[in-house]
Amino acid sequence: MLVCRYHLSLWIFVLLICYLQLWDTASSDLLPVSPPTPSLTQASSVGNTVLGTVVLVCRAPEGPGGTLFRLHRVKKLVNTMTFPSERQEAQFTVRVREDSARELLYCCLYQNSQGKYSPYSHYLTLKKQGVASPRAPPPPSPLLLPPLLSVDPPGGQVKHGQTLSFHCSPPPPHSQQSPKPEAFLLLRTAKATGQSMGSSMVHPQASLVSHSTAQTGAFHLGPVRGGEGGSYTCLYQVTMPRQGPANSTASHPVLVTVTELLPVPTLSLQSQAGEWALVCTGSPAFPGARFSLYRLGSTFPDATRSAPATRYRALFALSSLPAQDSPLSDQYQCQYSSLLGAEWSHSERSPLVAVPRAIEKTTTSPPSSPGNSLNHYGQQITL
Repeated sequence: MLVCRYHLSLWIFVLLICYLQLWDTASSDLLPVSPPTPSLTQASSVGNTVLGTVVLVCRAPEGPGGTLFRLHRVKKLVNTMTFPSERQEAQFTVRVREDSARELLYCCLYQNSQGKYSPYSHYLTLKKQGVASPRAPPPPSPLLLPPLLSVDPPGGQVKHGQTLSFHCSPPPPHSQQSPKPEAFLLLRTAKATGQSMGSSMVHPQASLVSHSTAQTGAFHLGPVRGGEGGSYTCLYQVTMPRQGPANSTASHPVLVTVTELLPVPTLSLQSQAGEWALVCTGSPAFPGARFSLYRLGSTFPDATRSAPATRYRALFALSSLPAQDSPLSDQYQCQYSSLLGAEWSHSERSPLVAVPRAIEKTTTSPPSSPGNSLNHYGQQITL
């Protein structure tokens, strides 16, 4: 009996030892094992150090790395980087403020492919000497006032063969230290667009006409051949102490119109079919022109007539003209315009013709001829 009891106790002891070994093995497989603790180091300053940016490297020890890295400032999450496969390190670019010491403490951790997080790394204190303090932006370029552009002939009306003269005058200097203009530029826009660009902007289609290094800013174009019409502006160039070369704002535009050498018309006072009229006769080379009648000293015409395509004169009945207060006489002159290509060309005004007020009074109520009358072109028609 004692032998049986001894063998039974030995068997129970062996079973207990095996059970404990199996439990130790199973428990070691079930308990999670954290990845090793990473290290956090400051690599270097990168990019524009004026902005205070540094690179922090969170590195896992040798062996399996991480697929996710996190950077914390004290306890606050700053940035996260995720990778499709395990990596040994991740680089974080952070911006440092020199006036806050709390923001200089950083730590990191990582997660492996099995979803297990590592412990936090030791805190890293950033080295301020590696970050440059922000610098003030360079001072803006001072606004250079626009120059004044003038043209001769005054008004910009020029004929073929004449010469255009421009003068670009800079504004008076604010002080003796103000930079002096070193060059002047004259620019031209071929056709007016109907849009106001403002005095400070150069039209995007403007082209450089001439460049002058003289202190006077004078330009001479000619003899005019017909393609010089358009809108002109000018500007000047200076050298600023810090910014270097700089352009002024553009001047106000000056319009130049090139007129063709249309022959001067003639204006005569005629009585036809009992009615007094002013007849303006142009050149036979330009039939179908548009005729305008002006009173002396007037900028705008009193009347305008368009001749038929085969005629080159127009008739202005005195009865159709507005009444005037001149006690003795009224003086008139006429002008005609012809469309040559895409632009209108104008003649000079005719010599003056005086119309006595006695004649005007007799035409306020024009007599009616029983069978005849005149149209605007001096033609007799039957009523």
